[in-house]
Amino acid sequence: MQDSPEGNFRRYEVHQTLLLPPNLEDWLPEGHLARFISGLVDHEIDLGPFLKGYDNQEGGTPAFHPALMPKLCLYGYGVGTVSSRRVARATYENVAFRFLAADQHPTFTPLARLRERNLGNMDRLILEVLRLCQEANPVALARVALDGTKVKASASKHKAVSHGRMLEKEKQLNEELRKSIQEYFRKAKETDEEEDRKFGKENNPYLNELPEGWKTKKEPLQRIRAARKRFVL
Repeated sequence: MQDSPEGNFRRYEVHQTLLLPPNLEDWLPEGHLARFISGLVDHEIDLGPFLKGYDNQEGGTPAFHPALMPKLCLYGYGVGTVSSRRVARATYENVAFRFLAADQHPTFTPLARLRERNLGNMDRLILEVLRLCQEANPVALARVALDGTKVKASASKHKAVSHGRMLEKEKQLNEELRKSIQEYFRKAKETDEEEDRKFGKENNPYLNELPEGWKTKKEPLQRIRAARKRFVL
């Protein structure tokens, strides 16, 4: 690349060293769905059921925080990301997922395992979050829904509706939400199993898109320059 007059452009340096550590709070704009989900899980959700089965008294690698998986799963549900491999990749290159993971990077294996082990807990969690969204703001609920479908507002907001009819509407709403949640988990499990067969149970090609010999900083340039010498216009 030819040098350009410095005064015409903003500084652009991919490899610059930051003088101060980055603040995760600066990564997303106010009002982003990931911020909403993070705050909801941190302050309004009981994570007690997700703590069962953890005992690190004998040593070993500490587990990821119990808030991490629900947040990633909730956001994955909201944006339609079902593959555990793609969620793992997203913690590197998708700002919202990276924000929710607190710049940590679980591999797809524990993500899939935690999801399957906590299906009941995740089902109840997502339903609770969706209902809280619905009560607070129907638009927020529409943003979180997997397929973007707007779920009808609570019947309790209409004074003319009888108590019996209100309960019927509430039951219908819960069933619609449960079906959406169950379909998400079905797709997630099905996708993970298909990718296990396709890539192998320990491989995540989404993290390594370039073949061997192209992964370091120097290797691609060396290969491109060698190809340029062979290339004839």
